[in-house]
Amino acid sequence: MKKWMQGLVIVLLCGAASISFAQIPLYYSQQQGKGTSYSGTYTKKTNKYESGSAKFTTEGPIKISVLPQDMSIGEKQEKTWSGTVSITQAPEIGTTAEASITADYTYSFDKWIGSTTDPQIETYSGSETRSFIIYSIKASLPDTICIDKKTLSGEASVTSFPSTGGSYTWRALTGSISVSGEGSKVTLKLSDEKAEGMVEATFSIEGVSYSTKAYVKACEGCSCPEITSGANFGPIAATFKSKPKSEFSDENQYCSYSTAEASFNLNLTDSRFQLSTALQGAAITFSKHCEKDVYNKVSITWSGDQSIGKIGWLDVNLKAVSLTVDASGNLSGTATLNGSLNQDKNLKDLVFIKSGVNGEFTFNFSGGNSFEGSFNFEGIRAINLELKKEGQVIANVEDGTLNSEGDFTGTLTNLPEVTYKSAQMTIKVSQLSLGFTAGLTTSFKFNEGSGQLEATDIQGVKGSFGLSLSCTSDQATITASAKDLQLFGMEISDLNAEAEFSLATFEIERIRGGLKAKHQDFDAQLDVPEMLVVNGKLEKFIVNNAQIKYKQFSFNLSNSSYSNGNLSLDAQVKIDASGSAAMLKVSEFKISEVGKVTVGGIAGEFNKAPMALSFSAKFTDNESQSSFQGNFRGKFTTVDVNGACDIGAKDDFTFAYLGLEMGGMRVPLGQSGLQLTRIGGKVGMNYKVSLDGPLGPEKGNHLIGLKLGVGDVANLTEVNGEAILQFGNNVQLNLAGDVTVLKNAPMFTGKLNVNYTLPGEKINGSFGTSIQVPSDGSILKSENLQANFAIENGSWSMNGNNMGGSIINTIKLSEGNISMSGSLNNPGSFAGSLSGKGALNLNIPVRYPSGFDATDCNSMYQTSSAVAVGFAGNLEAKMESRLMATIGQAGFCGSMESDVAMTGSIDAYVWGFCGGWTVATNGNLKVSVGCGQVGSVSGTVNIPLPFGYTQTVGVSLSL
Repeated sequence: MKKWMQGLVIVLLCGAASISFAQIPLYYSQQQGKGTSYSGTYTKKTNKYESGSAKFTTEGPIKISVLPQDMSIGEKQEKTWSGTVSITQAPEIGTTAEASITADYTYSFDKWIGSTTDPQIETYSGSETRSFIIYSIKASLPDTICIDKKTLSGEASVTSFPSTGGSYTWRALTGSISVSGEGSKVTLKLSDEKAEGMVEATFSIEGVSYSTKAYVKACEGCSCPEITSGANFGPIAATFKSKPKSEFSDENQYCSYSTAEASFNLNLTDSRFQLSTALQGAAITFSKHCEKDVYNKVSITWSGDQSIGKIGWLDVNLKAVSLTVDASGNLSGTATLNGSLNQDKNLKDLVFIKSGVNGEFTFNFSGGNSFEGSFNFEGIRAINLELKKEGQVIANVEDGTLNSEGDFTGTLTNLPEVTYKSAQMTIKVSQLSLGFTAGLTTSFKFNEGSGQLEATDIQGVKGSFGLSLSCTSDQATITASAKDLQLFGMEISDLNAEAEFSLATFEIERIRGGLKAKHQDFDAQLDVPEMLVVNGKLEKFIVNNAQIKYKQFSFNLSNSSYSNGNLSLDAQVKIDASGSAAMLKVSEFKISEVGKVTVGGIAGEFNKAPMALSFSAKFTDNESQSSFQGNFRGKFTTVDVNGACDIGAKDDFTFAYLGLEMGGMRVPLGQSGLQLTRIGGKVGMNYKVSLDGPLGPEKGNHLIGLKLGVGDVANLTEVNGEAILQFGNNVQLNLAGDVTVLKNAPMFTGKLNVNYTLPGEKINGSFGTSIQVPSDGSILKSENLQANFAIENGSWSMNGNNMGGSIINTIKLSEGNISMSGSLNNPGSFAGSLSGKGALNLNIPVRYPSGFDATDCNSMYQTSSAVAVGFAGNLEAKMESRLMATIGQAGFCGSMESDVAMTGSIDAYVWGFCGGWTVATNGNLKVSVGCGQVGSVSGTVNIPLPFGYTQTVGVSLSL
């Protein structure tokens, strides 16, 4: 498959499959206005596994035509193509031009080539390129050909371009002239010495031709000497491989010479560049005076492909030379050169020129007696520049050309969706336009340009900086703008910042400037005179002194610092709890990277005799409430001072609470025998408390409270009480107190809480009593004697639960419940209930008679009673009682029922029987009291007897 595809390409491009891969010549005659072409055909028949396609592209002044135009073939097809390569534009007469055709092709075929195994289809892609050289042909004769008058016969030579190949024909245009011979050199004869006329020579190659004419006449001439080695034509010192000869001189005694095997050293020199090379195989025609060393009408041509050095970053090959030298030795003409770049070249910093630069350019000699002249680089094309950073192409320019001076002026523009890393940031290039000038010898230089960049992935920064680039003459400035930018969770505005940017490295090392920052929880913007980003990380964020309101508190901020993602500020908070404002220093005021505000506590000291006081409060915050909560302590002379505070804001109101207590006091109250032991108070605005402690903020509720402690001077009894008046939404009076009898060894303690609420005129509260008799509770000890009461709507009620205790540490009382209620209009009318449980555990030793000895049967007999009965042992008794009663105007009505159970072991002697047995006795007793009646006791007791008998005894008593 590959062979037939290559064959197709070769045939279509070259006209024959056997042609060599060297440059293929094409010829053009501008005199005729036509040129040569190549044509070919190819036929291919594919099997069921073969297919392929090709596509042609051209460079240079040629074109290719293929029929059919579809350059593809499928499986099991047969197709024939015909193709022609033709010239579209010829170079100047006597010069050459290069061109090429490239075919890119894809083909598929069976790898096993028809073997018995299953086919294995493989696909290959490739390209074939063929190069062409186009000759603009030319033929030259001297203006006048002189024939010796004596012989009336002489030689004439025609010079052609190219100098090899082709054929020559001669034609006498006057009857008095005859031509004999063939090729580039013929013999001319005149009919007589006065005969004259025109002769024409035609050079033909591949079907195109070029004709030239000369005037022929008889002349008095001199002998034309043979030139043995070489000649100097102005600055050119030529040597000849073969000796050029001339038969006759012209009427001015100049002999015409020509050679195709000359060599000389060629220099191309202008003010900036100089190239030199030694040329061989040059074609030279010239005239030389037959007697003087004077040359005239010198014409030198050369064609080939010879490396001649470098100009800047261009590799230069000499392609053709067309020169003339006049009689004064002045050199004129043109050298045609080819420039190319075969590998990428770094022009400057991040700017690279891609390989593939090519094209023809010229050197035009100035016409003096030297090799000086000037280059014209306008033919150099396919200049592709890339601005690359770490392998990433950021911007480029394509298909540029050099101007005549060898300079390339263009604009680098960004590729779409370009990003690159700079100092740990991600830089996105949305628009870039950088003008530049690049020369073969002058260094790359940026001119005016602009761009729009975006910097993201900056540590400590959310969002991005928009970067506007402006550059003039290799100097670049960047101004920064905010694009959804947040610092410490704050929205950024009025950003006035610049970035340190280098066109040489495309690095953005610093972004510095000032801005305004607004936190969503602050009432005012922060003024930031300096913000600094270094190497992709926020390094500095300086905030001017500011006054803000945060969570309903007024803060003075100063002395900002940034570290580890947190912005720290010195802060003072305005506390206005009593009507006179004070500024207190806050231990910590921080804003985190994501915008979370952290406020520390406040603390202070007052130390001026007779008062020494210290306080501290911690800032607390949630979605709806923020406050400073803390306490203070100290001494006023010898008196301890303690207190608590809660100052803050909730929703749409502010609140304040202050509690104070002074203890350790012994202030006698006159001659009453009492002393003041404790004093304290509470005050609250938009705050609600209970007697057990603060409840929290409540809009519209205010309070004043007083706490007192009074005891006897002997320090046996102390009574503590507290009264709180709350007003606003309602008016409520709260009273609380406790009493201790025998303060150092309490036997009786009690608590009382009373709440009086207006306008509902409701009194409710609780009371409790703890009794221990004596002070260690060994006789009577109460537990949980707590009852609640209420007076409202013309009635009263009282109830208590879980009352208990113990009597002589033996009878356990539990689950005591009491409930009573009545009318305030009839104080003697009330009703209620009482219930509870009692439990008793006893270990009872039994012996009858008192001297009974149960050691053995004999001792039992000896110590039994007079009727031969005796026993001894231990009984464990358990009693559980249930109390259920009603209480009313008639008195106590109810009953108490007890279950009695005893277990134990007894040794006994009964009427001659001696032994021991286990005793289990049980019974039930019920005590009833009728409302206003005499009570009664009833029940049964089961008594075990020897020999397995049990006696049940009934109990019935009146109380």
